[in-house]
Amino acid sequence: ITYTMGLEARRAITYVTLIAGFASTISFPGAHILIKFFDWRIALIIFGVIIVTVAVPLIIYGSNQAAYYAREKRQSPSPTARKAMLVAKTWTFWLIAVTFTLAACAHGMITTHMLPILIGRGFTAEMAVLGASMIGPMQVAGRVIMTIFERHVSVLATCLVSFLSIFIAGLALYYSNAIPFAIAVFVIGQGAGYGVFSIIRPTIIAQLLGRQNFGIIAGFLAIGFMLGSAVSPTIASLLWEASDYGLVILVAAFLPIVCLITLTFAWRYRVKSSDNE
Repeated sequence: ITYTMGLEARRAITYVTLIAGFASTISFPGAHILIKFFDWRIALIIFGVIIVTVAVPLIIYGSNQAAYYAREKRQSPSPTARKAMLVAKTWTFWLIAVTFTLAACAHGMITTHMLPILIGRGFTAEMAVLGASMIGPMQVAGRVIMTIFERHVSVLATCLVSFLSIFIAGLALYYSNAIPFAIAVFVIGQGAGYGVFSIIRPTIIAQLLGRQNFGIIAGFLAIGFMLGSAVSPTIASLLWEASDYGLVILVAAFLPIVCLITLTFAWRYRVKSSDNE
């Protein structure tokens, strides 16, 4: 979308992800019901079949159609990946990579362990499922609010607010065992904060590194993002074994502060290109 729509991609991505934001509203209760009536293996098989038969064909179709709706002339990609990745020699590229990796890790540490974390904070299994399923709607709410104020707030400011929101959400989750109503702050802050950041990532890349060779650059940066998501459950498990879920929550809460710092420096060392000026 960013590659074909250019400056209008931010709003388009928001619209696309409004519906996608309700994924957790379906997945958490759905998994809970399937496991209750069958077992976790059957639940995984059913989700896998849905991905292969529904999600993958839609992604392929959408990708093929995207080129027909380009809003501006796209820049020609560099002839080689090596030339395109000259941007990897800049501080901006690596600071963005660290930001994306740590943000994905922080979110994954909480979401993949959310049910045992909430149960460990004193909530019932039903309340834990309800809280987890509300993360998605809060992501949608955050994205709607972003569309309202996006013309008046810079991308950097939006990211900083998102990270602060996730940080506050982590603290609320940590103290939810003593203050039960803090769980509402966690759901709102975690959902809205990460929901906004997740859809603004392509815009960050475009503004800081330019739109030329966007696909190659975004692909390389996605490696770090996927790596953070992949290792987050294991990191959370190791922290839990070493201490308890309290430590997991605190680490996940303070990672967004590190992201805030690294992204601020990325803007400080932003690549100067005609595409960004």
